[in-house]
Amino acid sequence: MSTLRMAAAAAEFGRDLEEDFAVVERLIKEARTAGVRLLALPEACLGGYLLSLDDSASDEGPPALALDGPEIRRLAALAGELTVVAGYCEADGDARCA
Repeated sequence: MSTLRMAAAAAEFGRDLEEDFAVVERLIKEARTAGVRLLALPEACLGGYLLSLDDSASDEGPPALALDGPEIRRLAALAGELTVVAGYCEADGDARCA
């Protein structure tokens, strides 16, 4: 029997994907250093949550990301052989969140 080290991460994520990827990269590096092989990131780690907590009318919501788009490829490249579970708003046929 082998052992699988898993970790779940909590962090703040918002609409800025570059900032989100900086946090994701840091969390992946920390997990890898700790010997983690499966890392669960928050459900809204790429683009933030659907609704703003302050009900701001200017909040357009998270970016809609394509399953085969550059952001998901970037996440996969950061993960490498580490299994990473990550949440994001998937684009529907009209490039809106599904």
